[in-house]
Amino acid sequence: MHWPVYGTISFHLPAGERVKIYSKGDDFVSTQAYWKGYMGYEGPTIQLFYNIAKCTSTIIDVGSNVGYFSLIGAAANKQAHVHSFEPVVKIHKRLLRNISINGFINIKANQCAVGNVDEIISFFIPEGNGMVHASSTKEGWGEKAIRVNVESITIDKYVKENSLKKVDLVKMDVEFHESEVLEGMKNVLENDKPIIISEVLFSESEGVKGHFENDIHLKIASSLRAHGYYFYLINATALIRVEQLEYNPDDRNYLFSTKRSENIYLPYSNMNELLRNIL
Repeated sequence: MHWPVYGTISFHLPAGERVKIYSKGDDFVSTQAYWKGYMGYEGPTIQLFYNIAKCTSTIIDVGSNVGYFSLIGAAANKQAHVHSFEPVVKIHKRLLRNISINGFINIKANQCAVGNVDEIISFFIPEGNGMVHASSTKEGWGEKAIRVNVESITIDKYVKENSLKKVDLVKMDVEFHESEVLEGMKNVLENDKPIIISEVLFSESEGVKGHFENDIHLKIASSLRAHGYYFYLINATALIRVEQLEYNPDDRNYLFSTKRSENIYLPYSNMNELLRNIL
């Protein structure tokens, strides 16, 4: 099920939308999509993202990597505008290739990091020839990482410079850099109140305790609570409303919404009811 694939592969989304993705046997995401379909990678999370994307106008994908979420968002809603951010040069090139082979004109791919400053910052990329999935601004995250300098921008500045009217959906996968991203989008959080889908890591569970602060999840929670957000754990079978962010060995991803559902357990089997509770 994990034999690497080489070349351009395609898969279909629930409404029949076709998505293409390219690999040189170096991309885990493409391999999962080839063998298991669109839910082969980040299954429940991508299912939620796909359904929410259909209801949006503007999507921001922070830490887009080869563009899996961006491509699915653009295919799910051709009227939506997707803004992708990937700072690693070789991965950004693959992102551009994936956009091109799909013929998508509603994705803008930015080669930069996102954070709380508009300047050049240090970025750490694990050694290797493949499409890496663990780059971070945190030194000590990932073994044998190479330090490079990359441009960083805040979402608030990007939104203003690009005259984005309203951000509806934000996806984050930034390896312990989430609190900086949130700090740089205070205006968007306050004014637009987008749905946020994000991985939340815990330094002790990831084996990096002592390398950098281990209370990042507390900073994430504090930032989002300040803007009226509620927390939902993305479980294998349902979205579960929780009071705080806690380490779960099986589920790393959370959905954040300013709408509090009456029900704690929102099964994916009733997606329309789930969406009414969080949108």
